[in-house]
Amino acid sequence: MTQLSKQEAETLLQSLPYEQWLTAGRMLMPSGIHKERLSSLKEVHWFLEPSCKTLPAVDFDRLADWLETALNDQQTAEQLRETSAASKCYVATCKAAHTLIGSRIEEAEGVLNHDLS
Repeated sequence: MTQLSKQEAETLLQSLPYEQWLTAGRMLMPSGIHKERLSSLKEVHWFLEPSCKTLPAVDFDRLADWLETALNDQQTAEQLRETSAASKCYVATCKAAHTLIGSRIEEAEGVLNHDLS
């Protein structure tokens, strides 16, 4: 794992323009799937937060592609693809993706906070 530069950390934590937002869904019982548009890595992390009341609906290959194209984060995209391919359970993949993205956010915030001190 390579250390993030300040510029890479800023890119990971930015809010993206509307054209680059990720489209996903959330299963809410009994009303069904509700479309959501996510504008940042932090929003994706929030979206994947485990809950007993809702279930995120996201294509993990599309999410990995979005990480690469919108945020230029090949490392996290590759880890997500590996996690998704190895998992036999969608919910387990959601939880693993939530953890992976949370770690990446913490890493980016650490780089920026370290740069301030």
